[in-house]
Amino acid sequence: QQPFISSSPSSAVGQHSLGAMATSAATLDARTPADGVAQGDDEVEFEVSMLSGRRCTIRCPGAATLRELRVPIAASLRVEEEAEEEDSSAMAMLLCFAPLNAPAGADDDASIGTEGGAMLLAYETAAWQLAGRCISAVVVQLDTTWCSGKRLESSYIRGRRCGMQEEGKDTVLELQSNGEFTYSMHDHNHDHEPDSSYNHDQWVRARGHWTLEGEHGAEQSERVVLVGTATTTLDAVSVDREVCHGSEEEHESEGEREVDNANDVHTRTEGPFQLILTKIELMTPDPGWHSRGGWKSTDLA
Repeated sequence: QQPFISSSPSSAVGQHSLGAMATSAATLDARTPADGVAQGDDEVEFEVSMLSGRRCTIRCPGAATLRELRVPIAASLRVEEEAEEEDSSAMAMLLCFAPLNAPAGADDDASIGTEGGAMLLAYETAAWQLAGRCISAVVVQLDTTWCSGKRLESSYIRGRRCGMQEEGKDTVLELQSNGEFTYSMHDHNHDHEPDSSYNHDQWVRARGHWTLEGEHGAEQSERVVLVGTATTTLDAVSVDREVCHGSEEEHESEGEREVDNANDVHTRTEGPFQLILTKIELMTPDPGWHSRGGWKSTDLA
């Protein structure tokens, strides 16, 4: 059974399929609920409301977690519309949840885990733990000053045998302040040997929209998510050299000659593009051309 969200009668929000979550009751991790609470694969209901008055009723498998439900809940509550009304950046919103009340007959909220002692529900909280409750959705604005409006560059090159062997990679990422991005990557390596050689070049050029995601209270968990379309070009040439002997029938003097057998690959493809880069790796200083990892950050003009 595919999990889904249905709106409450008082909400103008329609039903939203969770098909995009690519999860189902069979694939969600089962939890061991307390006595009298629905099992992990049973359907449960709870409500989510916002201070603005928007609310919806969630109906989903009991094993579904708030981490898995964040995106469809945000869509159901039209969180992005609310951010636009408040002139906030929708690309850097973090949706958190706080308990409002317990179901009838419950003594306390001991069955619910909180984040670092704060009255925010842990993202690992399962839906069965919220059955019959009402929780509040809280929008937290993430700080984007470290990545928004930045040009990030990463370069690496390593040569051996006076350039006969070489590998390198150049990446440029531009994160516009309006939520758009451009990305380009060039991966190159070649090797020239007496009996064989190859030359490999791959280019990826992508554009689309970026968002900043993270976890409450864990700044280093933040990550830039790139979603868009990309064009990938591949040029690869490999050559195997064979040593052939001359023959009198071919009116050639006896000796040796080289014959090159070349194999060329040239492709160009277009398709969807998605890449996730963590704040930790993007904030790691560039160690120089001859070491992998690290980025150089500059402001976009």
